[in-house]
Amino acid sequence: KGMPLVGHVPVVDVRDVSRAHVIAVTTEEAKGKRLFCSESVIPWGELAVTLAKLFPKYPNFTDYPPFQPPHYTVDTAPLAALGLDKYIPFEQAMQDCVVSLIDQKLIADMR
Repeated sequence: KGMPLVGHVPVVDVRDVSRAHVIAVTTEEAKGKRLFCSESVIPWGELAVTLAKLFPKYPNFTDYPPFQPPHYTVDTAPLAALGLDKYIPFEQAMQDCVVSLIDQKLIADMR
C-alpha cells in the first residue's frame, strides 16, 4: 500500500494467445516471424481499478500515488495480417479470468 504501480503492461486473453499459437504453427506465412499478441497496453493502476470495479467485494489496491509512466505500444500488425485482428476486450478478459479462478476454487467467491 502506498507504493506506485509503475509502468504499463500488455494485456491479452489466454484464449487469444491460443488462437495466435494455432496461427503461428499452421500458417506458412508465419514461419520465421515474431508475432506479438496484445489487446492493449495499460498502466498497472488501470488493471487494479478495473478489477476493483468488476469485483468490488474483493480487497483492492487502488489506493496508490498517482504516477504517469511513459506509454508504449505493441505492434500486432504482423499477426493481424495472418488473421488475428480482433481480441477479447481487456475488461471481459479480466472478468472471465476471475470467474475461472472462482470456479476452480483457487480464490474465494465473494461476488
